[in-house]
Amino acid sequence: MHIRRSRAAILARAAGLAACCALAASGCEDGGRPGERHGRWDADGSETAWHHLGGGPLPTFRIELPAQWQVREGGAPGPETGCDAVAWHVLDRPEEEADATTLFTLYSLDLACPIDAETNESPINGRHAAFRSAGDVPQGPVATSVVDTALGQALAFTQTYTECTNSCRDFGEPAVLITLDAPTAQDHQALVLTSFRGESSESELTRLAREHLEIGAASGA
Repeated sequence: MHIRRSRAAILARAAGLAACCALAASGCEDGGRPGERHGRWDADGSETAWHHLGGGPLPTFRIELPAQWQVREGGAPGPETGCDAVAWHVLDRPEEEADATTLFTLYSLDLACPIDAETNESPINGRHAAFRSAGDVPQGPVATSVVDTALGQALAFTQTYTECTNSCRDFGEPAVLITLDAPTAQDHQALVLTSFRGESSESELTRLAREHLEIGAASGA
């Protein structure tokens, strides 16, 4: 995994957020506006923000992230045409900064999207696995674990993604695929959290999906 320690440390502190709120409810607000800052990750002053996403073919939901992280639309894997995709990518800082890094991507593909089974089994050279539903997850070498989330039960797993030029380099490419309990469109059955090239780990994405993802009203509601 190629994970910067500062990011991992921020996410590690997320596990203690629920306990913090239980012990000091007055310091953990439950704001309802998109991007509203509230709460603290720990005593160093790092704040969090709720981002409201979904709507349309997906149920509305919200995700809690460190306040300095940015959420932008787009970034789904798979074909650029002939596919109804909904996606957001999460940056570690404002995208206008030269060293901004995409930490992970959330996406949903409709069931009619063409996918490449070979790429799903062996992602390589910019071709990343694309999952429409749990049925697209390769069997055999990919070890999966089951995770309960607010949106539905999920499969968490990590594949090997390879980049080759003069030599080859492998990355752990994690994914958490949530099968939606209450899809709003029958052709969008899943929401996937993934990190291309392993900028976030499977354990980090699992923690986000399990502890910092909630069913929520749409923006402006």
